[in-house]
Amino acid sequence: MPAGRLRQLASETAIYGLSSILARLLNFLLFPFYSHVFSPDAYGVISIVYTAFLFFNIVYQYGMESAYLRFAVEADEDGRRRVFSTAVGSLLGTSLVLSALIVLFPAPVAALIDLEARYRWLLYYMAAILVLDTLAVVPFAELRLRNRAWRFALIRLAGVAVNIGLNVLLLVGLHMGVAGVFMANAAASATTLLLLTPEFLRLWRPVFDAGLWRQLLRFGLPFLPVDWAMPSRIASTCCF
Repeated sequence: MPAGRLRQLASETAIYGLSSILARLLNFLLFPFYSHVFSPDAYGVISIVYTAFLFFNIVYQYGMESAYLRFAVEADEDGRRRVFSTAVGSLLGTSLVLSALIVLFPAPVAALIDLEARYRWLLYYMAAILVLDTLAVVPFAELRLRNRAWRFALIRLAGVAVNIGLNVLLLVGLHMGVAGVFMANAAASATTLLLLTPEFLRLWRPVFDAGLWRQLLRFGLPFLPVDWAMPSRIASTCCF
């Protein structure tokens, strides 16, 4: 491999790594903030829901990021559009179904994550945020394929900035309580997805290749045990 290409790869890896570390660090700083704003009971509820986010994200994404990278990297432009559209279509369909189940059956989901009945309404926010975060997975992978490391980092950090800014506004300025935490997260996830719109406009087409979809699943699903063992591997805009 040419030395120039090696330097480019090293530079991009540093940008991805540093942006991810910075995003997690900034989001992590919200938890000391929460400990001062909320009572121990409310703080515990926030921690429970965000811990659940890590594992629900794994289920929602089921290795599709890795599968997209595998099949899109060798495809031409038309082929990449087909892979992108099929992967996004798969994630959209399954995430809507899973979130509908959370909304329709909040009691068993709350019991599963040990969430008190009086806080079940938080599951509606969680259902929406999970859909938004899931739809951002493939566009982010596309940015990595196109070596758009700075755009990747800036979008990631923009979502974090919105999350932190709205937390301060909604909790300190408007005193919205626990709801403000998840409203801020939902707005941050929506902002991230909005900033990824150019990737959707460039690659998404109303096509779904069933044969390709089965190949994507065969490649992606084996990553689930790895992701369950290392949940931080599936990092989104959640506060971790």
